[in-house]
Amino acid sequence: MRIADFERLHAYLFDNYDPTIPPFRSASNDTVEVAFGIAPIYLDFDDYGVLRGRVWERLVFNDHRLTWDKEKFGGISVIRVDPSKIWMPDIVLYNKYVRPSNTYVHYAVQLTSIFQV
Repeated sequence: MRIADFERLHAYLFDNYDPTIPPFRSASNDTVEVAFGIAPIYLDFDDYGVLRGRVWERLVFNDHRLTWDKEKFGGISVIRVDPSKIWMPDIVLYNKYVRPSNTYVHYAVQLTSIFQV
């Protein structure tokens, strides 16, 4: 794999990609199946019986516009991109509390090549 392969793949995926448009397959099919899960990192009850903790949210969905044939891009099968570059489901975890300071929030998106003939 070379840097040029990553650059070509990025251009192939994002040059005409609009992250504000959901990945509907057709005008008659306006649904996107999304799997949602959380993985607890830390959970504990405070002195008042309130559950406090940290979790990782995981969303899995298929955006057919972000697929490629890895053989055409130097064997690259996985890339990671900033989530602002792709369409994301509008899912919010309610009843969450985020401390205004000393809070680190990081989002990462992993794209995997799925090429079907």
